[in-house]
Amino acid sequence: MVVDRRFHPRHIIQVPVRLQLPGSDDTYTGNSLNISISGMQLQVPQYVTDAIKRYCSVPQELTLHIETDGQSESLALPARVIVNRRTSSNEYLIGVKFRSMPAATQQTLQNILNRA
Repeated sequence: MVVDRRFHPRHIIQVPVRLQLPGSDDTYTGNSLNISISGMQLQVPQYVTDAIKRYCSVPQELTLHIETDGQSESLALPARVIVNRRTSSNEYLIGVKFRSMPAATQQTLQNILNRA
C-alpha cells in the first residue's frame, strides 16, 4: 500500500508554465504535471535545466508563471527547485516548493486547485 505523506494533496493539472530566471531575459517553458498549494512538478527539456544551473544560485530560486482563466496577467509563483531528475535523454522532471507569496496570489492558486 502506498501512503502519500504530503501535507497538501497534489492535483493533476497540466498547463503550460513560463519560467523566469534571475539574470536572464530569455523565456523558458515547461508543462505542469501536478500542483499543490505548496509546490508543483514540471516537465521541462534539458536546455531549461541547463539554464537554471547557469542563472540560479544555490538554492535555485525562480518565478513560475501560469495563465489563469479570465485574468489579463499570469499568476506569478515564487519557487525554489527541490528536485531535478532526468526522465529521458532530453526531458527532466523538476519539483519546486513555492516560497512565500501574497495572500491574493495564494487565494488565486487555491481557486485553481478547487476547480481541478
